[in-house]
Amino acid sequence: MTSRTGPQEPLGGIPRNRSTIAGRLVLPFSVALGAIAVFVFLHFPATMEQKGTEALLAKGRSVAAMAAFNAEPGVVFGNARNVEEALQGTLENPEVHRVEVFGSAGELLGRISRNSDSNEDVSKPSSAEASEIVVTEPVVSRGEPVGSVAVHLSKAILHQNVKETRVLAGGLALFILVLGVFALISLSTLVTRPLGAIVETAGAIAEGDLSRRAPEKAGHEVGALAKAFNDMVTRLEESQGALKEVNKELEQRVAEGAAAVEGESLRFYWDGMPVWGKLRDHAELFASHQACVVASTYCNSWIFEGLGADDPFEGMARAYTELFIVRAESFKERYFTEMARDYQIDGFIYHDSKTCPNNSNNRYGMPGRLAEQLKIPYVVFNGDLNDLRLYSEEQARTQFEALMEQLRS
Repeated sequence: MTSRTGPQEPLGGIPRNRSTIAGRLVLPFSVALGAIAVFVFLHFPATMEQKGTEALLAKGRSVAAMAAFNAEPGVVFGNARNVEEALQGTLENPEVHRVEVFGSAGELLGRISRNSDSNEDVSKPSSAEASEIVVTEPVVSRGEPVGSVAVHLSKAILHQNVKETRVLAGGLALFILVLGVFALISLSTLVTRPLGAIVETAGAIAEGDLSRRAPEKAGHEVGALAKAFNDMVTRLEESQGALKEVNKELEQRVAEGAAAVEGESLRFYWDGMPVWGKLRDHAELFASHQACVVASTYCNSWIFEGLGADDPFEGMARAYTELFIVRAESFKERYFTEMARDYQIDGFIYHDSKTCPNNSNNRYGMPGRLAEQLKIPYVVFNGDLNDLRLYSEEQARTQFEALMEQLRS
């Protein structure tokens, strides 16, 4: 089986294939602001045009009603000159483009227009007439309709106002968008810049530089986070310093040949699990006899060096098959032989734990075989890691002291 490894990300920093907090914050809000800007640009001019058209229609009806009232005598008598004179006042309204009066049979009785030529061809509308509103009103005399008035209202002024409003709305929308994006970027920078500084500092610390600190700015949560982060790094640095001092002391003691127990004269190998409830009692007993347990099988029973994140299934299989308790007796004997040589063992102590027999290696004749091969005495005592009802204090002490007396004789 081959291990599968992917690209390793550097310690610290933000990977390139991940979006930043600023990007995630600015992008959706920018889209929302853009939607608001488009709404402002489209909605307000359209609303103004609708309301303006309604107002223009209302004005047209008023002008048409007044024109019909004034033109009524001329229509009754069929006097075109009187009709046109009656219509002159309608042109005082800037939106009125042309006014026409028709008889009961639909014949044209009079027309006034803003154009100088009153006889213009109206079959083809001019550019000003191409966008207009026509309002008609009956001419009534003595309760009977005798003709009609058609008022042509130009939408040019309305369109000009709408155009100006659209330009203003577009400028306002652009201003909202630019100001909003600027505010978002400023806000995100205010938040992410100190976070980026913390990330950068964390990367440097991960590389081993414990002297780095993140800048602290009081007054907001990010500043409090930076302070807590710096306090944590300070405690880590102090712990690292204390650990270096301890390691230095241990190295010095090793170089000087100093023993863990003062006046040490006997070195034991402990196989099996400790009797946890008697750990202190055993330590004091061995120390009183200038003896020391210098190595143990149980110490590395749960260190799974075979585990690997690259291929977890192979790693789990490897870790299981490398457990000491599942290895062959021949492997165990070689292991004990190497430990006895490396740690200069004087005697073996085998704990036969009743509730955890798999961590006891004394049940298949190994103590006798090793004693014969290595000429190192041993003792096997019965007990348990937790249940002290299975442990005899007097029996264990007698066995330990007998082994130590045997080694000194």
